[in-house]
Amino acid sequence: MKKSINIGIILFLLLQACTSEENSLENTPQEPISEDTPINEPLPENENNSSKNVENDNNQPPEDIKPVGNQELIDEALSILENPTDDVVKCIDNDVYGLYDQVQDGYEPDDYESQVVVNCFNNPDYYGPIDGTNSSPPPEGENNSQDEEGNNPPPSSDEGSYEDYDNFYAYFGSPSVPEQREYLTYQYLKSTSQESISETEAIFFGQSLPADEAKFNEALYKSGWLQKTCPYDAANLGEVKDLGFVIDYSTPGITAIPMNDPGFFSRDKGLETLADPSAVLLDDGTIGLYFTGDHRASNQSSRWVSTTSISSVTDTISFQIESDYDLLTRLNWKNMFLENGSWTAYGALGVQDVSTWYKWSSSDGLTWTGQTQLLTADQISEQRINNGYPSETTASAYVTKISDSEYYAVFTGYREDFEQPNGTDVNGDGVVSGEYVVVYKSSNGSSWSYHDVFHGGSEGTITKTSTGYYVLTVTTGCTYLSTDAKNWGYGFNEMMYGSVGDLGSSVLLSDGWRLVFGTSSNEGIPLKASKITASSIDAKYLKPMNSYIPTVDEIEVPYEFNY
Repeated sequence: MKKSINIGIILFLLLQACTSEENSLENTPQEPISEDTPINEPLPENENNSSKNVENDNNQPPEDIKPVGNQELIDEALSILENPTDDVVKCIDNDVYGLYDQVQDGYEPDDYESQVVVNCFNNPDYYGPIDGTNSSPPPEGENNSQDEEGNNPPPSSDEGSYEDYDNFYAYFGSPSVPEQREYLTYQYLKSTSQESISETEAIFFGQSLPADEAKFNEALYKSGWLQKTCPYDAANLGEVKDLGFVIDYSTPGITAIPMNDPGFFSRDKGLETLADPSAVLLDDGTIGLYFTGDHRASNQSSRWVSTTSISSVTDTISFQIESDYDLLTRLNWKNMFLENGSWTAYGALGVQDVSTWYKWSSSDGLTWTGQTQLLTADQISEQRINNGYPSETTASAYVTKISDSEYYAVFTGYREDFEQPNGTDVNGDGVVSGEYVVVYKSSNGSSWSYHDVFHGGSEGTITKTSTGYYVLTVTTGCTYLSTDAKNWGYGFNEMMYGSVGDLGSSVLLSDGWRLVFGTSSNEGIPLKASKITASSIDAKYLKPMNSYIPTVDEIEVPYEFNY
């Protein structure tokens, strides 16, 4: 697992007056520190803490740094990232690890990230993170001694990991996105002031421990940060196999158009992408596959069926069109079920402003009737608001059936600034809330009640092992276990029952492997197979995150310190 310690604090080290009179005369006063600049501690009082920047200091950014908050800055950063030097990339990684690779994949940096790029381009020795136009040398300390190249290597370890760091918080580091750091700080201190953010960052940097550990741990949980650490190794739980794409844009019969940014929200009706599959094991052993985006007419889609029966993960799996069905193509988040010849479908109509979640019935899985309203977005938003999230107009969910008397619906909950400019505070509470899912439970598939909220991922599914453990897979990329589908343990570093791209629908085969059909809209319908092979589950995997912090010795995933 790769996680960088994104150090969000800046220790301002003042230039020390040289012993010689000549050098003392060369040092000019420094400008006052901006209120927007994060700091760990007050500046020492000395005569050199005055009003001008020291000229020609290697750790100071150029004076012509462009201000944040405009497209011009972002364009400049993108231009730099077209062909950066290794030193520039390394400098950027000190603050925003992986940004260069993300940009190559089409990501556009925000203002903060763009400022980091510009600063690093103008001075590759620049050490982040930054806020505004201020820079600092790398922090000093016993674990931060510079190497010959002026970098801050991790403590020595055989695996190049940070496993000898005895603090869980410092081991995993703080959230990398400024809005996430603010949200965490808000949960902890009910403030997003620079002083408050510096207090939380000092904990992650290993400079201090929380003044109120229980309160800080609760903030970690509610902000979704604990959920994203994923400290356990999935190899101790089971196996995952990548089976490639079962349907892509070259598959005969596909008429969907590939997605080009800004995505399907801007498309005409009938031009959806390949997305949101629902897989059903048919009576003859073949697999029926429903998904958004296959159609030969507006609002019309088809069921695809595997060319042979599937009983083992080793069987060849391919699909072809079987027949059209009459649920709208733009029915969002379709979930189909077949039991004893009776079909049921769950979904929300439309794509944008999906306000109502429905249920349908069918005798053949092709002709659907009996549309029944189950929940509205307003009802779901009551729980969203109660848990500190803004109201949403969506009612999209992944549905799973555990037994005839146990169903789960996991409703989406995207970041507050999803489909909005970065940092948009939709509900005006002063902080951009993070991702989450709202879980509803039913005993019959018709009457649903609120069950729980899971912080940290925006989409998810709940399944259950044959040995009685619930399995939650969300967009963190992790797998979580529980005995009650509510109190989830820390995650494993693999989506055991998930898939590439968005989460998908799964089919349990007779050989114990679960086929999971996912979404990769630019390419098609990917398929993974997973199987939980552990004969027993260690108790530590079931300890609820909301009441427990593991020791570094208990963490199984080697941590790669990126600098």
